[in-house]
Amino acid sequence: MNDLNNPQRMNIQGDDAGGGGDSRWGYVLVVPMLCLAVFRSIWTRRAKQSRLHDALLAQEEFALAGARASLHALESALEKRQSVYCNWLVPRQRRRVLERDMLRRARSEVALGRMAVHDGLLDIFNNDRHCAQFTNEDSKRNGKLMWVYVQHWHTLLELHKYQQVQQRLHTEDPLEPPSARGGRV
Repeated sequence: MNDLNNPQRMNIQGDDAGGGGDSRWGYVLVVPMLCLAVFRSIWTRRAKQSRLHDALLAQEEFALAGARASLHALESALEKRQSVYCNWLVPRQRRRVLERDMLRRARSEVALGRMAVHDGLLDIFNNDRHCAQFTNEDSKRNGKLMWVYVQHWHTLLELHKYQQVQQRLHTEDPLEPPSARGGRV
């Protein structure tokens, strides 16, 4: 009869003969060790990729600092332009001078040219007629379309940053030894 309290070959027992024959103890210890090795390998690979990703983000952020500064200067110029537009006491010629300077800057700066800022400025100058109330003191309340474009241009800069990092991550293998890449990191 079957002894349900002691089923044959289901309990792990040490090898009585000591010859290493049919012992299951070896497998019990090997499986967790393999799992730990695989986990460590995956963890190390992801840590290296994360460090490379962070370094590339910092490099790209530094590279876009000039474009970001140009965009902030353009944003303040747009604020000033809209303030002049909404003020009835300021001559319109002053607004036209501001607009001409912004269009010139948008054509001359490469980073602004890539984002089609010139076309956006023309759209703003032709269509943004929103002015806050006459007693308004806050220049950020003037204009609606210009703020949509400013937000769009900031988003384009962020998108460009992440696209550049993604492209560089795919061209560089973080697990490849530096000697195989010609000394590049």
